[in-house]
Amino acid sequence: MVKAICFSPEKIGPLRNAMNNKSPIKIKKFEYNDKFNNIVIKNNTAITPSADPLPFQRITSLETHMVTIDTLKKTSPQQLVNLKATVKSISGSKMVKVQSGSLNKSSATLVDPTGSITAVFWQEWADCVDIDKTYIFKNLRVKKNNFSGEVYANTAKEGFSFQETDAFTEPLAEAEPTVMEMTTKDATI
Repeated sequence: MVKAICFSPEKIGPLRNAMNNKSPIKIKKFEYNDKFNNIVIKNNTAITPSADPLPFQRITSLETHMVTIDTLKKTSPQQLVNLKATVKSISGSKMVKVQSGSLNKSSATLVDPTGSITAVFWQEWADCVDIDKTYIFKNLRVKKNNFSGEVYANTAKEGFSFQETDAFTEPLAEAEPTVMEMTTKDATI
């Protein structure tokens, strides 16, 4: 799933009609923005109805659909997603200074059968999860680190929730080290 952004007022009508009617369309002459991983629709973009059946199942929305970690890593930044994952490691919570003051923050490595990802928990959620427990996270925001390009998840400012659930029956993926972990050296002094 890729996010599309429309900058053409005359293209909004056909897009809205297709969305409301849940009908497939073909989009030609669009631009692809590598930085934000999205399709850009402009005045010269052609939007036509498609009579051919789609070669995949339609997903109602990332906000209501449960994604896997592998899918989450291919999702456009800033999307809200729902994810079932097991917590494999947790950092201790710490206070982080931001422009508006200080915020409580912790991070955890989440795994499912398809992969692993880092999740950042802010404020009241900084100490909310336990190691080796499986949760359904609702409204995690997909983020991308500007320096490393690494994709991670973040608690949304509004609407984030989670609940403990049954563990996965299939084997979990190995937790991949983050860029920070690979580039940081520990020394005992």
